[in-house]
Amino acid sequence: MKKAVIYMLLLMLLIPLCGLACGCKEEEIVLDNEIAEELQKEGVLQEMKAILAQFREALQELLFSTPRLAHDKNLKIIDQAVELYRIVEGKDPRSIGNEGEAGTLVGDGYLESPPRIPAGLYEEEGEWSAYTLKGKPLRAWPVGDWGGYRDGDRL
Repeated sequence: MKKAVIYMLLLMLLIPLCGLACGCKEEEIVLDNEIAEELQKEGVLQEMKAILAQFREALQELLFSTPRLAHDKNLKIIDQAVELYRIVEGKDPRSIGNEGEAGTLVGDGYLESPPRIPAGLYEEEGEWSAYTLKGKPLRAWPVGDWGGYRDGDRL
């Protein structure tokens, strides 16, 4: 509760910077060379960039769009689809699968498409490039090392 109030106050104080924070990249911040050098020397520019990064993160958390939250939501959706598959079909699905692939969550209509790993976590290859089903009980992976949905497996 306290964290939410702090974020709301931060949002209200920084709302005029919202457009800048959401659409401006660090390399797009352009200052006069003399001013930029002076700010660089005093470390002000780094502080401004750090504050901007914190504001972006706070804004994303307020809007529930962080990669961690999206990842947890994907895990919950896949786990619920697995449970529904078990109830209806009486067995475990083979995998998340693809359109038309029988015996899978997507192929048998329990999911519209395989959920994608959020951009903040995605890797070109390896365990962070797609979700898979594994474990006993059958669950969706990969997971992060944060205290998210997998801590206690609560739906």
